[in-house]
Amino acid sequence: MPRLRRLALPLLLTGAMLAGGPVQATEQRRAPYLLPTDLSSTHLSRPGEWRENRVLGERLMPITSGLKWQTLTDLRGTRYEQPYPALGQTFSLSTGPQLKLGRMELAMPFNTGRESSGLGETDGWRSAAPRLTVALGPNDRIRLEARVMRNEAATARNRRTTSVTWQRQLNDRWSLSTGLSQSSVTGIDDLSVTSEAHAGVNSTLPGGLLWSLTRRFSVSTFGIPGRALPTSTGHATSLSLSTRYPLRDGWWISGELRSTQSVSSDTLQPVTSRSGGLRLVRDF
Repeated sequence: MPRLRRLALPLLLTGAMLAGGPVQATEQRRAPYLLPTDLSSTHLSRPGEWRENRVLGERLMPITSGLKWQTLTDLRGTRYEQPYPALGQTFSLSTGPQLKLGRMELAMPFNTGRESSGLGETDGWRSAAPRLTVALGPNDRIRLEARVMRNEAATARNRRTTSVTWQRQLNDRWSLSTGLSQSSVTGIDDLSVTSEAHAGVNSTLPGGLLWSLTRRFSVSTFGIPGRALPTSTGHATSLSLSTRYPLRDGWWISGELRSTQSVSSDTLQPVTSRSGGLRLVRDF
């Protein structure tokens, strides 16, 4: 946790310096390009199980007309109470250009991060995630995204993900979205491939309340590298409801309820799980 505090302090001080007033212009010129200008912090907890503190930072720097450079930082500290007390620390960085050409927007971020636990285990990762967004008309957008990620732990894993998403804006308050994705994870001794389809409806209600209802269906296969036949298969369906509501003075609250039913060829018995969470966020 001391390491987490040392990383958090520069981020918090930078956010305080860039918050506004006469000091803002001077300090913004002096601030290094990778330090965030927009900060938010969250606290999540499940009594008796775990609690999490998180600081998110963002900096969007214009370079030329249509070209910007975006940097995102994520600093997270987690304390687990079950089955025994343990601490976890995570720091990640995403940085890369964003280019807009007419109806097309292209982003090419590079991501890296490191996670450590109180048990002395550490893991790092690197990934590239280019995405292309195209406006098909005034109310329709389509996004193509690809991601290649590699973990550095002893059980090194490579993850490849491709996805396509379509969104249609019905009016000022309602929109629809749907998409397909496929993700493959290759380890030293195992291989998994997951295909997923999702569809959702989103709405903005009076007072600024945002909510989204999403249905997902996924099919997974698990096997051993080099073998043609999978060792097991499974599928899952889920339904989630998420909301976000602005409070005052930069505060907002969000929540999510999710119900998932999954079936594996190993057990042939459906398993249903339900979860929910509430998040209180302060934008600095």
